[in-house]
Amino acid sequence: MKNFYFRTNLGKKIGIGNYMRVYRIASLLKKQGHVCTIFVDYFLKNFNFDSNVSIKFLYSGPEKISEIDDANLFIYQTPRKGIVILDDYRLKEKWQTKVKSHHNKLVVIDDFLNSSHATDILINSKPIFLNEKSVNLIKAKNPNTKLLLGPKYCIIDKKIEKNKKLKKKFKIVFYIGGGGDLLPIYNILNYLISLNRSNFNNFHIYVVVGSLATNKEKILILSKKFKNIEAIYSQNEIYKKINHSNLFVGSAGISIFETALYKIPTILFKTSNNQEVDLDSLEKIGHYLLLNLKDLYKYKQITKLILLIHKKFSSFKEIFKSSNFSLDDKGCERIVSEILGNKKKIKTKYNKKKEKLKTKKDKYSVSKINTKYVNKYLLSRNLKMNRINSINSEKIDNLNHYLWWFNNKRMSYIFRKNNNDIIFFYHEIIKIKNLSFIKPGWCLIDNKVLFLDILRALKIQEKIINRQNYPIPNLGIIKKDNVSMIKFAKNLNWEKIHS
Repeated sequence: MKNFYFRTNLGKKIGIGNYMRVYRIASLLKKQGHVCTIFVDYFLKNFNFDSNVSIKFLYSGPEKISEIDDANLFIYQTPRKGIVILDDYRLKEKWQTKVKSHHNKLVVIDDFLNSSHATDILINSKPIFLNEKSVNLIKAKNPNTKLLLGPKYCIIDKKIEKNKKLKKKFKIVFYIGGGGDLLPIYNILNYLISLNRSNFNNFHIYVVVGSLATNKEKILILSKKFKNIEAIYSQNEIYKKINHSNLFVGSAGISIFETALYKIPTILFKTSNNQEVDLDSLEKIGHYLLLNLKDLYKYKQITKLILLIHKKFSSFKEIFKSSNFSLDDKGCERIVSEILGNKKKIKTKYNKKKEKLKTKKDKYSVSKINTKYVNKYLLSRNLKMNRINSINSEKIDNLNHYLWWFNNKRMSYIFRKNNNDIIFFYHEIIKIKNLSFIKPGWCLIDNKVLFLDILRALKIQEKIINRQNYPIPNLGIIKKDNVSMIKFAKNLNWEKIHS
C-alpha cells in the first residue's frame, strides 16, 4: 500500500478536465488498495466532489498562487512520504523541484509540447506524439525524464457497451467543458428550431451542463419546452450519451479521446489555450473538423454545418474506418503500471503506414477523394502559389471551407507519385447566362512538382471527363495575368475564346 497525493485545480476559467484526470487515476489506485488524497485550491459549492476519494482544500477562497508558497503548504499537508501526481499548469519547475525533494516520486500530467519539467515521469496524451518529430522535441526538453506520450495514455473512463436497440433520431451531444459558456449552444439550438420545427423533431439533442458553466438557465428553459432537448448534469451520463450519439459538437479537450474510442464523428472547437491541437495528429484518431472558439458564436453557420453533415452522414462516418490509431480505454491502467514499475506492458494498436521501397521507375496513381482530405484540400488551396492564380486570391478559413465542402458538387481526385500526394484536380458543372459548361481545375500540393507530372495529371483528368460523355463543352477559366498557364494551356489543346 502506497500514499498517493494529487495536486490539481478546477474552476470556471479552466473547467474540470484536469480534476477529472487525477480523479480517474486516484479511483483506480484506490481499488488497488492505495491511499489517495486530491488537493485543490478551495471548495466550490457548485461542484459535486465525489466522496469516493479524499479531497483536501489548501485555501479558504480564490488566491493568487505563489509556486514556492504553494509547494511549502502542500509539503506541510503531506508529512508522510509518497508519490505525487501533479496536473496543474500553474505549478512549474520551482514547485516541482521543491516537492520532489520531499517525496518518493513526482509524476506530472501536461498538455503542452514545449514545456520542461523537474519530474520523474511526464505524461502527455496529445495525439501530436504519434509524430516522431514531436516526441524528439519533448525528449530534448526533458532528457532525464521517463516519458509517457500519445493517445495510449489518455485518461478516460472504461468503455460502455453500445445499446443496439436505438431509436432512429439523429443524436447530437453538445459539450464545451465543465466551465464553458452555454450561450452559443442555446443560439444554435434556437436557430435550428426556427429553420424547420417539424424537421427538428428528427433530432435528439443532449447538452452537457457543466457544474461551473454559465448561462445554464437558458438550456434549462429549452429542455422544459422541447422533449427532444435533454440537459445532462452527471459526469457519468456524459459518456453514455456520447456512446449512443451520432455527432459530437464541442471542446477539443479530453473529449477527443472518448469520441475516438466510440468512433463518433465530431465538430471540434479550440476553447482554451492548453488545447494545442495539430490537425494531422487529430486525423490519425478520426477527427477531421476543427474550428476556433470564435466560430462557435457564428451560430447560423454552425447550424448549417450540422445540417449538411446530417444530410451526408453516411459518407462522413466512413472516414473513421481509415484512422491510423485504434484507441482503447486502458490509458489509466498503463499509467498506473508505469508509476508502480510493473514490468508487464499493455499493448495498443497503431497502424503505421509501411514505407515502400523506392524503385527506379516512378509510379503514378489516381483516386477519388473523400472527407479525410478535407483539411489537406484547404491547406493546398491556401498556398500562395495556388492563390495567386485563383479567381479568389484570399485565404479561406476552416468554417467557410467545411460549409463549402459538404455542399459542393465537384468531382475531385488526388494524383500521387510514388505514394506521395502531389496534385488535386477536379471538374464541376457551372452555368453562365443559362449555358452549362464543364469547368476543370487543379491545385498543387507540393511546390516541387515537375512540369511533366502536371501535364500527366491533366491528361488523366481529360480522360476522366471524356469518359463521362457530358453533352456540354469544357470551359477553362484563366486569369489574364497568369501568363504561364495561358502558355501551358496549349499543351492541353485548349482554345482561347476570350481576350
